[in-house]
Amino acid sequence: MSRQEMLFVVTALAIAAACPIWGQNLLVNPALDSDVTGWENPFTDRVDWISNDGNPSGSGDGCMEIADSLNNGGSNGAIQQVPVTPETGYYLSGWTRIPAGSVAVAAQLWVQWYDATDAFLGFSEFLDIRDLSGAWNRVAAVVTSPAGAVKAEVRPGFLMPSSGTEESIARWDHLYFGDPSGIAEILIDFDEAPGGASVPSGTDLASLYASLGVSFEHGGGGTGCGTTIYANANHPGGFGSLPNVVTICDDGTASDIAENDQGLVQANFAHAALQACIEVRPGEAPDLAVLRAFNEAGAQIAEVFSAAGVTETLCVSGTGIRSVRFSGSGDNYARFDDLSVDFDPLAVVTFSDGFESGDTSAWSSTVQ
Repeated sequence: MSRQEMLFVVTALAIAAACPIWGQNLLVNPALDSDVTGWENPFTDRVDWISNDGNPSGSGDGCMEIADSLNNGGSNGAIQQVPVTPETGYYLSGWTRIPAGSVAVAAQLWVQWYDATDAFLGFSEFLDIRDLSGAWNRVAAVVTSPAGAVKAEVRPGFLMPSSGTEESIARWDHLYFGDPSGIAEILIDFDEAPGGASVPSGTDLASLYASLGVSFEHGGGGTGCGTTIYANANHPGGFGSLPNVVTICDDGTASDIAENDQGLVQANFAHAALQACIEVRPGEAPDLAVLRAFNEAGAQIAEVFSAAGVTETLCVSGTGIRSVRFSGSGDNYARFDDLSVDFDPLAVVTFSDGFESGDTSAWSSTVQ
């Protein structure tokens, strides 16, 4: 094997170990490198191909520009229809930008579902980007087809203003609709460490799960138990998994926490996530919990509260989730266990030991 061949094999193995296996994209011409073949525009003024638009996705030089001057306050876009299976999850994503001169309120990507008779069954969620700076952004989500759905119309487009005659314009590139199997889902139960060892009560969780892409820190609020995040065997049962919960209070103390007293647990993600869920058990009947999601810039992008006194699983979803924070809301108390994270399969993966430090100890120099 030559040195070049060895380098390719090592690189391929490293990527395969770090990235999930990518599924099948059902779209025709999703990269839009040379034309807009496969995309229809029955409702818009125009769908054009634009070359060299600077998209950072690495999908090629071209993109699709969609424009309309109807401006009736509704959504409009290009269309591509693909077959689907009822009650099945599909990964939907794309890169978009609103160029200068556009009056669009937002760029939007969504799916419309139809049955075998072409009867309309409903919409997926609308993935919005309201960045008017001209920058490229990516949207992504898992959407689920309803019962009876056998056709999906994937629609990249925009939200129009309610008046005016100027063009609403959005550009789209590197679109994906298909198999969500590439999404890497992890579950942290706070009972078992990576590798299978048991986690003793009182373990500092800050970097215990870093190999899974998750680290923990205090996320603000009160500091009644300090600022370390622990596994704690003060577990009342009836939710999550025994023996530990995740908390800000050390072994031998009560594990229920409140935002204004002990503060919030913050879980940081090494790569962008699409969804994060945590199981919650309120401290007492009227108590409730809060779960918030934040992007890389630290801006809050989602927030959800549990029902008062109800043991349940809280989930937040969105594009580019890089951290979540959870606790009892305000002065309410709650316990937390079993954190699950769905990492975005198209998120940029940064490899460790890329020779930035000059240390090549992790690499073999043997050539066969």
